[in-house]
Amino acid sequence: MTGSGRSRLAALAAAGLLLLAGARPAAAGSPPFDPDWRPVTCATGELTGYGLQAAQPSGAVLALSGWIQPCDPDQADGGGFLVIRYYPLSAEHGRAVPYGIASEPTGFDLRVALPRLPEAVCLAYDRYGRVACLGIDPQGPDGTPAAVPISTDDPRVAGDPPVVVVTDPHCGTCV
Repeated sequence: MTGSGRSRLAALAAAGLLLLAGARPAAAGSPPFDPDWRPVTCATGELTGYGLQAAQPSGAVLALSGWIQPCDPDQADGGGFLVIRYYPLSAEHGRAVPYGIASEPTGFDLRVALPRLPEAVCLAYDRYGRVACLGIDPQGPDGTPAAVPISTDDPRVAGDPPVVVVTDPHCGTCV
């Protein structure tokens, strides 16, 4: 190969590496992680029930039930909430769940696919706005993974990790 051929090959390889380096999750301060998600500025809510089913073939499934309501009913129209899974260096979420009637709390019964166990899971109305969180203990009291309520400003969820949108093609009802 000639000198100019090697130079061209090196330039192409460098360009390829730059493209790969640019294909990272959204960084801190970026717009909402899901371009179709419309967060609200404030919400209230609670988890009224939860259960972790760890013996699934494709990982664990977290069942969540509760309610959430935006503080400003005008923001509910077209908006939605997320379930965010927090890992040591990143976070991820599935599809947004739309709010119901703006003047009433939106009740929910959700299934959250957990192909790998996160450190925590939160019900969120905004990237940094959480109404309720659960810590995930990989070795609960009986030696199996367990979910326990934690504060919405617990260190496992209070950081600013890169967040990516993840959907589970094997779980059509999961968020």
